[in-house]
Amino acid sequence: MRKFRIFADYNREEKWLNEMYKKGYELENISFGYKFYFIEPQDTTVRIDYRIFNKKESFIDYCTLFEDSGWKHLAGSKNSGVQYFKKIHENSQEDIFSDDISKAARYKRLSNKSIISAVCFLLMSVAYISNGNINVNLILNPKLLYYTPGL
Repeated sequence: MRKFRIFADYNREEKWLNEMYKKGYELENISFGYKFYFIEPQDTTVRIDYRIFNKKESFIDYCTLFEDSGWKHLAGSKNSGVQYFKKIHENSQEDIFSDDISKAARYKRLSNKSIISAVCFLLMSVAYISNGNINVNLILNPKLLYYTPGL
């Protein structure tokens, strides 16, 4: 089953995924929407981290660290950024973050990536506008796109 949702807050996304487990759906992957498969309903905990890795070995070490701590890696890849984990041992901690500082670091990593993307978008926009590939008048006055006088 595939579900399409957009979340701006990781806490709300985690809550929704936990509710999906209670309904009997386990997260399989996230490519174009959330892909689930049916399981027995579970009362489990799903947590999300944001991290991009330069090397595959670093990603494997990261996943192994979580498995040793009682968390199973559900979805995410070396370059995807968003990593999804499911609690698999009852005696594991309830959260993947040890303190508020490490939880805030997740948002710091996400904001750094967003700033880099925004700067790249801004530079490309300036380049297209200065080369004349984008007509600023059409953006400022969209009526010019469809207005045909004399017809």
